[in-house]
Amino acid sequence: MAASLLLLFFLPTGAFATPLVPEAEFMTRFGRADFDAIGDLLFNPTKIDSNLRTWNHEGEKILRSETDVHAIYPYPVGFFVRELLNYENNQNTYPRVTESILEFESDDPFGRHSLSVHIDLKVLGFGAKYTYVTDNWMEKCGEGYLQKYKLSRSPDGTFYQFLGSWYVEEIMYEGTPHTYIRNYAVLGFRRSSLPMEIAIRTFAIWQLRQIFNNIAQAVRNESHL
Repeated sequence: MAASLLLLFFLPTGAFATPLVPEAEFMTRFGRADFDAIGDLLFNPTKIDSNLRTWNHEGEKILRSETDVHAIYPYPVGFFVRELLNYENNQNTYPRVTESILEFESDDPFGRHSLSVHIDLKVLGFGAKYTYVTDNWMEKCGEGYLQKYKLSRSPDGTFYQFLGSWYVEEIMYEGTPHTYIRNYAVLGFRRSSLPMEIAIRTFAIWQLRQIFNNIAQAVRNESHL
């Protein structure tokens, strides 16, 4: 679930030398971030951190966003791992994704999967269509599982980076297995605009909450089969 996506509208900043390139091969966050009580995160995707900045680079307005969000749901972690590995279900998870197609599928479910994602964005009078391809891996990580992704290519040149991760870990709460889930995303747009910036500032975290709850709903449906 590349993602994961998260797509579509979040971005932090920095000064980059010519040419504009990704900051790193991978950028991930794993483990549990601090929270006061499990009940505070139960069914409640909550922002850990977010920032967005823009600057001009060779005549283009660059927009970079960084977001970190976590939540807890009352289902075993195995269901979340399977849902995150269901790459071609992205259009049912991410509201702006119209199609997701596996270009490459490893024989190992945790191995590299290359996913082509098509986005149709319409918000606040701003509309745009994007296509990007990410490479995705899943791995055991400490007490949980980490799915990491990075941009393979941006056919229309819209993105210069698309990096991030999903982390899931099973915890016990009131005697039953629950899952802690965390998404971290760093996105960089080459061709930004004021309407896009306003849309991302206004709706990025709201949309991430929607994505978290869509994943949890898919897990709930599977767990009740």
